[in-house]
Amino acid sequence: LKVAENLYNEILKTNPNHFESINFLGTLLTQKKDFKGAIQLLKEAIQIQPGHASAHSNLGIALISNDVKNYQEASDCFNKAIKIDPNFAEAFYNLGNMCKEENYEEAKNLYRKALKIKPNYIKAYINLGIVSEYCNEFKEAINCYEKVTEINPNYTAAYSNLVRVFQELGEHEKAISCYKKAIQIDPSN
Repeated sequence: LKVAENLYNEILKTNPNHFESINFLGTLLTQKKDFKGAIQLLKEAIQIQPGHASAHSNLGIALISNDVKNYQEASDCFNKAIKIDPNFAEAFYNLGNMCKEENYEEAKNLYRKALKIKPNYIKAYINLGIVSEYCNEFKEAINCYEKVTEINPNYTAAYSNLVRVFQELGEHEKAISCYKKAIQIDPSN
């Protein structure tokens, strides 16, 4: 990240309005948890290219961080990204993440929209599974986690989540099988 940050800053010295560098640097600062810096840069990127869906979505991610917690503005950003690009699966996913603690049905609908656009979107399946668990819809949760294992058979979190569901259902042999699979993939797990 440090190398990329230095390169973006070098580009911005010669071209201070270089959209890609501003946008990527803002995204990088989000990864480094410098949310206030990220917000400033991403707003600047949006001023340069207001029709760039990813910049709006990236700004939304920075706005929902624990340091900022500006959920209304974040929601507006994700909806703006979807309006710009109705096939932007990540914006639906991010909006679903905002809803998943309070509005389970809306979160599930948003994850499903993301999955219609991007059928192998592992994170959307995982979160749809988690929200389905919250709703005691264990069959759907199992389907989501099993889909993840089909997409990526080495994704240990899916097996761990399956363990949790199978334990909840009292299906201990299936839970043990999932434990064994997770350990086989990652013996330090």
